[in-house]
Amino acid sequence: MDIIFNYKKTLNRLGNDVELFKLLIETFVSEIPVYTNNLEQALSNNRLSDLAYEAHRLKGSCLIIGLDCASNSAYCIEKMVSEHANWNDTVSQAKILIDHLNHNCKSFLIDQIIQYKKNAQGLVD
Repeated sequence: MDIIFNYKKTLNRLGNDVELFKLLIETFVSEIPVYTNNLEQALSNNRLSDLAYEAHRLKGSCLIIGLDCASNSAYCIEKMVSEHANWNDTVSQAKILIDHLNHNCKSFLIDQIIQYKKNAQGLVD
């Protein structure tokens, strides 16, 4: 099973700046629905360049906050488009990868809600 999110690794990469981490998480949470919707729209409208662009944006956002598995899925979409793969193959693979991205991002958001609840109850350092 892939690790969806590694809190300690990400915080360490940010120089243990908890406030920066919180800001990045809040930004990501607000932007992820837009990114995934844009990916799905580009795919459904057969816009390869938009699909690659949105996958690239999402890849970077996921990397910044430590969603390596989701970032890898976005990278795979971007790579398929840049390699000019067969459109039908690209569509079917992109749909699978977008589902994977959505699953990982939703899992991450659920983990964040649980983490905030634990923090509010004083269960986490």
